[in-house]
Amino acid sequence: MRHPLLFCFICCWLVLLGIAWPLKAQQVPHAAAKAGKAAPPATPKAEASPRPAYQQRALKGRISRRLRVRPDGTPDFPNINRIPFFEDKKALKAIQKAERRHHYAEARVLLEKYVGQFGIENFYRNTDLLWHLGQLLQRDSSRQELAKAYFRLALKHHRTDITRVQLYYDSLEEKAALLYVPLKVYYDVVEYRKSINTFHPPKNVYTNMGDAVNSRFPDYGPTLGAGDTVLLFTSKRQQGKGVRAKVDENLYVSHKQGPNYWSDAEPLPKPINSPYNEGSACFSHDGRTIFFARCECPVCHGNCDLFTASLGKDGKWSTPKSLGPLVNSPAWDSQPTLSPKEDTLYFASDRLGGFGMSDIYYTVKGKNGQWGKALNMGPVVNTRESEVSPFFHPLYQVLYFSSRGSC
Repeated sequence: MRHPLLFCFICCWLVLLGIAWPLKAQQVPHAAAKAGKAAPPATPKAEASPRPAYQQRALKGRISRRLRVRPDGTPDFPNINRIPFFEDKKALKAIQKAERRHHYAEARVLLEKYVGQFGIENFYRNTDLLWHLGQLLQRDSSRQELAKAYFRLALKHHRTDITRVQLYYDSLEEKAALLYVPLKVYYDVVEYRKSINTFHPPKNVYTNMGDAVNSRFPDYGPTLGAGDTVLLFTSKRQQGKGVRAKVDENLYVSHKQGPNYWSDAEPLPKPINSPYNEGSACFSHDGRTIFFARCECPVCHGNCDLFTASLGKDGKWSTPKSLGPLVNSPAWDSQPTLSPKEDTLYFASDRLGGFGMSDIYYTVKGKNGQWGKALNMGPVVNTRESEVSPFFHPLYQVLYFSSRGSC
């Protein structure tokens, strides 16, 4: 070599270059990741591990229905429309064991979980558990209202003497009772009396609608539709004259024609009214769909069934269609009322398996336009007595109904 120093320099430079190149190669995946690109494989494809014969899948276990809690703290009881009666002897023994050891907080938690799984029959067969849960909850000063809620459930659904619960609940209510009348209420009463004394009809006091609407026969079940311009009601007024005259329950309408004037009531035409009894109807908001009860007809599943019909562009009503066996039962189903979104229909029924003589039920319209299986409204609404005549207020989002039950 003519230039040994130059040769040594070149060798050192090549050695350094060989060390630096692998370092740069190791940094490429990191740089590629920052750029959002896939890094090249670290090993040749021939050396890649074989694909396994099976693939892992996410477990799809059965999801338990959680309790949804109402504003007063009581749950919605998800088993109400699933099973008639819930019993877990092992869980009951655990509750009794906790109480024997004076672990009342633990017993309360276990009993809350147990009661939350109640079916409809539990409310009259295990009323003592509702009462006892109220007692355990009352030990916690922050849960007094929830304790009262369970006492109310015990009073609603008992089938035996429950004087002790009634007296105890009344004593709790007396402690929270207001012993004075608010001043505004007093002035409202005074103004109300003034309007009566001067013979001016007071506001919000209804007067008779007169002979144009009413008859000498029972007229009842009024409801409004089409922007409160159509009055729909049931009447048992006499049809025909002479020997052939008969009393038939039919649907009638009256149209608003002024601030204080309604047209003469007229029966809805066929095929809504029929030789059978029709009544207890409600309109959709536009007044073009009607839901009503028809009784003692050949195609009825029970005594009375729910039907629906629509008003066509030609001004004629379609043939009424039954809501079907998912909604109707072999018993009495009547008095429908529609939710503001028109996706839920509430009604009264005395079918078997309810809480009392008649209950409030509801059905939800599916995406296919069909009404789903009728479900019970639960123990907070229904009692061991009769609940009837539901009405969903479209403005205040409140469900009104009539009840013979207590609390």
